[in-house]
Amino acid sequence: MPEPKPPPRPEKIFPVSWDQFHRDSRALAWRLHDAGPFDAIVCITRGGLVPAAIVARELNVRLIETVCISSYHDYQNQDDLKMLKGIAPEVAAMGAQGKRVLI
Repeated sequence: MPEPKPPPRPEKIFPVSWDQFHRDSRALAWRLHDAGPFDAIVCITRGGLVPAAIVARELNVRLIETVCISSYHDYQNQDDLKMLKGIAPEVAAMGAQGKRVLI
């Protein structure tokens, strides 16, 4: 059986260190500070959870809700978006209660 081909490499790679990632997330939080205060943050998993955690810490937000979406089905080909997990009803209702949610 032949070995599977590795995925094609992008032409341009932009590596980001963890230090730079953390610094950029903190800078984002500082820019969002005047728009708050926020009672919750909603983020997309697999890319959004780590910066959301940093932003939540900087803004003193205790509630982080995740939305889970799938679009790659074989790690190479993108297909239609599929919602695997939506926002919890309690978090979705926060806006109607006068609370502020950062998405």
